[in-house]
Amino acid sequence: MSSSVTSKILAPRWLVPEDDRAIARLVALYQAHVGLRRRELDEALARPEPTSRSPSGGPRPLTHTPSASVLSRRKLELVRAALDAHLESKVVARVTPRALREALFVASATGTRSRDELSRAFAQKTGLSPAELEDALFADLPSEQVISFERGAAPSVDALRTRANRVLVEQLFARSREIVLTLHGGARAVVRTAQLRGLLVSARRREAEPTLALPGMAAPEPPIVLTISGPFALFRHTRLYASATRALVPVLSRARFEALVRIPGPSTEWTFRLGSDDPFVAACRGTEPGFDSAIEEAFARRFTKLAPQWELVREPEPIPIAKGRMIFPDFLIVDRRTPSRRAWLEIVGYWSPEYLANKLASLDEAKLDRLIVCVSERLAVRDAAIPSDARIVRFKGRVDPRVVLAHLESMRWPS
Repeated sequence: MSSSVTSKILAPRWLVPEDDRAIARLVALYQAHVGLRRRELDEALARPEPTSRSPSGGPRPLTHTPSASVLSRRKLELVRAALDAHLESKVVARVTPRALREALFVASATGTRSRDELSRAFAQKTGLSPAELEDALFADLPSEQVISFERGAAPSVDALRTRANRVLVEQLFARSREIVLTLHGGARAVVRTAQLRGLLVSARRREAEPTLALPGMAAPEPPIVLTISGPFALFRHTRLYASATRALVPVLSRARFEALVRIPGPSTEWTFRLGSDDPFVAACRGTEPGFDSAIEEAFARRFTKLAPQWELVREPEPIPIAKGRMIFPDFLIVDRRTPSRRAWLEIVGYWSPEYLANKLASLDEAKLDRLIVCVSERLAVRDAAIPSDARIVRFKGRVDPRVVLAHLESMRWPS
């Protein structure tokens, strides 16, 4: 960053319960246009002061005034994005628009009649009025499709407020140069999501701060700091990379974290501070974390049935390697009868060549005892590229838990 660029740390301007009255009026405006074309809703929203009607019949402004009961233009955009996510559109026409356009084009190209004459002839043939024919011609365009709410009803104001706050964070992430996350647990899911989406991630343990430990209690593990490079840092500010950073938002909802989101500007770098107590988190909760792939999910289900004496631990603690970096294995397998007997399991599926090379190099650097590496036969991975002391399991469609169990039972364990 240039020395002439200054940095400011800000808190996002969240939508709060005080905004609910204005959100409700915007919902009413959308509801008033259910059954109408999207163009009509957009025209209403584009007016200098979009309004909905009060119970007394008078207009109520949605924006542009300093009153606490209206939305700023930025908040209005966020709520609109949240509402649009709940809309569905459909083509309403008595004839297929594309077929009608093709027929008119062919008739116009092969005849001498004017467009008005053709329209009247086609209207008579289809049983439509000239106005209905004009509407049907372009009824499949997005602006001409008829809108309605999914499941037939608008979402609640509370759900819209939390969803709009999530949209705000997704947009900040999409514009970021760099995201610095301090995570108190849940780091592996964030790292995996970032890496699988093609983002650059570095991980390290933050140095432990001196604390007064209570007798008989171990000091808490210091948090993990992840630095994730965003689209601007990669000089590839594309929809692909914007989507990649937005994918981190729901994963963060399952962790306790603090985040600094750095967004570049011509003379000022804007840094936004976020945390797990911020209101956007509520819009992401309610679902259990999924597996990274169907291969892992199928293996976990079958292995647990086959070998109940072994505990399969998902998302185990990260393992430090050189220069403060860390590696995040897929599974830790622990013998329930003798917990000191444990092995690491890594499933190498259909990843990009760069991700695969980095993963295997990190595994080799970690020097893990009793490592099992399952490698898809679709990947051109030579045995020499896999850590030399690892057990190798080749698989096609899915990992056979019986082969993994055979490796476990043949290992030499400390007495």
